Amino acid sequence: MNYKVSVVIPMYKARDYIIENVDCLLKQTLSETEIIIVNDCTPDDSMELCREHYAGNERVQLIDQPKNMGPGAARNTGIKAAKGEYIAFVDSDDGVVPDAFEKMYNDAKKYDADVLHNTGCIFPLMVDAPANLLTVPKKDWLNVNTDRVETATDVRIAPDDMAERFEMWKKQMYHWAVWNKLYKREFLLKYDIHFGEMKLAEDLAFCFSCLFNAKKYVTIPGNFYLYRMSETSLCRGKDYIKLLERSLNSVLAAPDVMKNNMKGIPFFEDDPVHKREAVDFIIENLERVYIRPAYQELGEEEIRKDGTVKKIFDEKYGDNSDFVYFTFMELHKNYPPIPDYVKKASDINYLIKIREKYGKELIKGMAENQTEEKK
Repeated sequence: MNYKVSVVIPMYKARDYIIENVDCLLKQTLSETEIIIVNDCTPDDSMELCREHYAGNERVQLIDQPKNMGPGAARNTGIKAAKGEYIAFVDSDDGVVPDAFEKMYNDAKKYDADVLHNTGCIFPLMVDAPANLLTVPKKDWLNVNTDRVETATDVRIAPDDMAERFEMWKKQMYHWAVWNKLYKREFLLKYDIHFGEMKLAEDLAFCFSCLFNAKKYVTIPGNFYLYRMSETSLCRGKDYIKLLERSLNSVLAAPDVMKNNMKGIPFFEDDPVHKREAVDFIIENLERVYIRPAYQELGEEEIRKDGTVKKIFDEKYGDNSDFVYFTFMELHKNYPPIPDYVKKASDINYLIKIREKYGKELIKGMAENQTEEKK
């Protein structure tokens, strides 16, 4: 079969959701859709369930990673295996409305898009939501405008002027999630766009590369993706030490990842200021969204007692690690408190309160509403 869309699903500890997820994707109105499940060495029986249900199904590829490497590496494996004209990424516990890929594919073809970017998503606001999120009543949906712009009602094409695109990117007018887009497979392969060696914000770096390499970057309005609210998501969980470890390692990896992503783009290669600003933007987001909230939650004493942060700096900076460690601890000890945006955005009761205050649709992004809510 000539597939129009390949859907890549990184899988880890997904036994409660994966079968419902894939079954729904197989029922998409765009029948020329293949599903690629990449097993990231999950410790549960998710892959056994997939083999039981989908072995022999020509529309489903089952791939095992040689070792656990994280969702970014799993998506890279999926990109290489994809046969479709366009590629989409779906997380193992989320959902997609039945006609999403048909509508997105038709628009991608109509505008010959390298990337088709959907401006919204759906939060099903239900505690203990069912495995099939499509069964959540629409009265419990929160339709969110993810881009930090006024709600779009028409198709928009990113400006050819890279300086203008860069300013829009820094203002988060193009939401950085990987799951609200279709990517032309030829485009990803031509520019070698892949997920770098980062455990957090790898999607932000990936989407950066897409935005600044694309000749036709097209945004369309709509809410197609159902995002499962969970306080035990890959981003947060309850182990702030591990969060701090992943975020610090991602900060240290970010310069090399972004250097690779900017190769061949004159706007960045010819201007070191732009290059520095792009790297700083990634690092500042990691700091604001992950590192400072984790430090606040743990406190100085717990971080010193655990020793993980010191070990990271020892391995990276050698003889200079004591100074780096001292600076890091002193800076974070004296920073003013900052909201834990990810924790708030994973709190269903908070989002229900936001919906009641602002209506069914959030404008200009979740963070701005959090700022208003605090006042």
